[in-house]
Amino acid sequence: MEKLNGKKIIAQARERLQGVNTRPLALLHTGVTVGVAFAIMLLQYVLAEGIGNTGGLSGMGMRSVLETAQLVLQWANTLLLPFWSLGFLYVALLWAREAQADKRDLLAGFRRVGPYLGLMLNRAILTILVLVVSINISSVIYMMTPAADRILELAENFGDTDQMYDYLYSLDMDQIMVLLRSMIPMMVIGCVLASVLLIPLLYRFRMAEYVILDQKGVRGIGAMILSAALLRRRRWQLFKLDLRFWWYYGLKLLCTVLLYGDMILEALGVVLPVGSGMAYVLTYVLYLGGLFAVEISFRPRVETAYACAYEQLKELSPIEQKIVP
Repeated sequence: MEKLNGKKIIAQARERLQGVNTRPLALLHTGVTVGVAFAIMLLQYVLAEGIGNTGGLSGMGMRSVLETAQLVLQWANTLLLPFWSLGFLYVALLWAREAQADKRDLLAGFRRVGPYLGLMLNRAILTILVLVVSINISSVIYMMTPAADRILELAENFGDTDQMYDYLYSLDMDQIMVLLRSMIPMMVIGCVLASVLLIPLLYRFRMAEYVILDQKGVRGIGAMILSAALLRRRRWQLFKLDLRFWWYYGLKLLCTVLLYGDMILEALGVVLPVGSGMAYVLTYVLYLGGLFAVEISFRPRVETAYACAYEQLKELSPIEQKIVP
């Protein structure tokens, strides 16, 4: 079986991007993403300030309206952003094929709403199922260890579940922390088990977005099936390609650290000369600025490399004739 060659894929992506001005589309895509995130953050901040100023019974109606507006903003961003991101994958796929891409191609994700929504829902269902299985198995293993003695004592002392809940609600914070610390082994077992089960499963579907963009008649489940076929016995090779981009994911992780800068400074005992709300706004702006710089500088080459990997997988796969337009 011929393998994916990460070094060759990266070289191919670099070659395909030679002479291509990727900056305008990367700037447009990232600018919209960051701009929308910034606008939503400001609106959320203003709404939070408004909610804080609507105390008492007389302000319940306005408070309910403002809280609903906050929720709508959060859901709108959560639902629309994946389709906008899918558009950049399509642009990278065109670059990998040495085809011309323009700003209208960034809307490709919104032209595949049904299939991509089905893909996201199916992935979410599989993820939830794996997590439920992991929690159940880890709890069974945990109950067999000495660390569960405190929990078992509580269960034995209270024959009625309501009585046990009443007791738990009566505990102070120190007592609650003691119980939570005793459950750390279960959390560790659950996380390890979920990772062992979930990561290989999700890697099967890493190429599903490209299948959806490439094949107009393929739905969500079909894209998952074809992705699994493309990556059969090649998931480890794709993982090694991911490792070649450790620097890119590391930079994005550093940007995420900036997002929680206010909390980190507070934990370190550093007090900013502004209120907590403004401190959050400042750290969020730093996060968006860092993300903007990383994305416009490096994302085109990274996404084009993954698009080249998809093209190479089609050449290597025995189901090639089923997925080539």
